[in-house]
Amino acid sequence: MIAKSHTGGSISGSVGAAFPRGQVAAIRIVALAALLLTATAVAEKTPEKLSTEAAFKIATELMGKLDYKRAIPYLTRVQSDLPVDSSVLWNLGLAFAATGEHAKAIETWQSYRKIAPDDWAARAKLVQSYQALGDTKARDEEIKSLYEYRKNSPDPKVNTAPRFCREQAVMGKRSVFVFEYFSPSGDRQQFLHFCVLNKKGEIDYYISLGSYDATTEIAQELGEIPKDGRMYHLDEYTDNRHATYAFFKTKPDYDEVRSVVLSVLEGQLKPTSSTSRSP
Repeated sequence: MIAKSHTGGSISGSVGAAFPRGQVAAIRIVALAALLLTATAVAEKTPEKLSTEAAFKIATELMGKLDYKRAIPYLTRVQSDLPVDSSVLWNLGLAFAATGEHAKAIETWQSYRKIAPDDWAARAKLVQSYQALGDTKARDEEIKSLYEYRKNSPDPKVNTAPRFCREQAVMGKRSVFVFEYFSPSGDRQQFLHFCVLNKKGEIDYYISLGSYDATTEIAQELGEIPKDGRMYHLDEYTDNRHATYAFFKTKPDYDEVRSVVLSVLEGQLKPTSSTSRSP
């Protein structure tokens, strides 16, 4: 029997940690694949005709090539023999999500969570899949559960994690990863980061929902917001440019911010102000 190899971990603050470029599907597969190095090379055959080891070997190769659609039947074949193997379930969830089969991804993530309840990355994956299906009620309930889990976790890697990836999507023909901060603090509070990737899977620039003390104090002095209120703003940051697209006198919800960001990425909304610096 193939041993369960996946180990849980917290979501770090980088896009790479949430979804490693070029190795996204292999994130939970390496240890399990190592157990199969003795399997002989096989040509791709009908998954049902392959042994568990042979099917998993092919699935590993296809996932490594980001060929999720072709990997699914091989992972499903392995799952038929190993229905509660965490590595198989994790990679099957990734493959379903990557091919747009979000209902199946949700079912898989839920099965995964039953056998790995302390791996909170799966909770973020559920949030992403609910978002993709447009099930905002289930999404918000899962986010609330994630906050509670973080708050009550004895694991310092969990209860001190600064943010989680709440959505992975294509917006305005660009791949975007959205991170939500658990407890924004300081004089330049950050609530959301929409990280826009280039074709290499690297961060090209990001759009953030923030609330800065200096901006808030000016708005309070001008009477634009109450003395106990805060001003929120949507800003774009690149290597040599800062642009502001919108101000909010109260904290906007995620769907409102997402709608504005989508307008920006589709070129429908222009900045109200911007500054640039020489390279």
